Amino acid sequence: MSTSSKQAKKRILNRLRDEYSKPEYLKSDPIEIVYNYKNPLDQECVALITALFSYGNVRAIRNFLQNLFNRLAYSPYQTLSKTKDFDELVRSIGGYRFQKEKDIAEFLFGISELIRESKLQLNQNNILPNKDSLENVPLFEKYFLDNGIIGFQSKLRSKLRFQSYGLDFLVGKALAKSAHKRYSMFLRWMVLATFPDLNFYQSLSEYDLVFPLDTHIIRMAKILNLTNRKSNDRKMAEEITSALTDILGEPSVRFDFALSRIGIMEKCRGKYDENICPQCKLRTVCTISLSR
Repeated sequence: MSTSSKQAKKRILNRLRDEYSKPEYLKSDPIEIVYNYKNPLDQECVALITALFSYGNVRAIRNFLQNLFNRLAYSPYQTLSKTKDFDELVRSIGGYRFQKEKDIAEFLFGISELIRESKLQLNQNNILPNKDSLENVPLFEKYFLDNGIIGFQSKLRSKLRFQSYGLDFLVGKALAKSAHKRYSMFLRWMVLATFPDLNFYQSLSEYDLVFPLDTHIIRMAKILNLTNRKSNDRKMAEEITSALTDILGEPSVRFDFALSRIGIMEKCRGKYDENICPQCKLRTVCTISLSR
């Protein structure tokens, strides 16, 4: 890629980031749900649950999560910490796509066991000098620090008392080739300090994050000529992340929210549309527009 082409893309992407770094765009992203909570530990638990259930129809996701978080009451962290019978907690909530009601109960049980283990380790290591300090210490960050996404998946799976197709889909099978889109999204929320993210995990480097590989980012990557890969796998996510970091001169995951908005808000289709493309903010660097 020529220097002039890099500079043009960098200028446009920086303008996009500035434009979309506004609260009014939160409603177009599942992270809006996390903003309903103020306590960092509630945000961490809500972010993990929200990210892992963020697949399928947007309206269906929001309706299901609203019902689920109503069950978890004003403090999901406290409810998860204290609940003993998760079957009763989610009784009659119904399933969500590939997850049956019993899968959802078991998933919450697994998270509750991780919370208990994390608190126990923090107390044993004398990291918590007083009860109030807990809300400033992340629960799950150390699992990602130790062995990355696969390590966290393996740890969460170890807490589950049974396996099922629904749980395998929701938690993941800890496969190295997977793009781990939903976990990558969760880590972006937790690590980055740029809007709209929360910067709760400050021991993880943003340079170690990769793009959450959803349909919007894949489409953007193709039209910006960031990847030629056919498989939507970990290598594609890393290739997109690396190519864009090279162009921008900073961790490219900071631009995930803005790039996704192009697909969501402006409805890019990955092919020329005379009603959309002439007004698109990427038209001067888009391979589809430039090829016409």
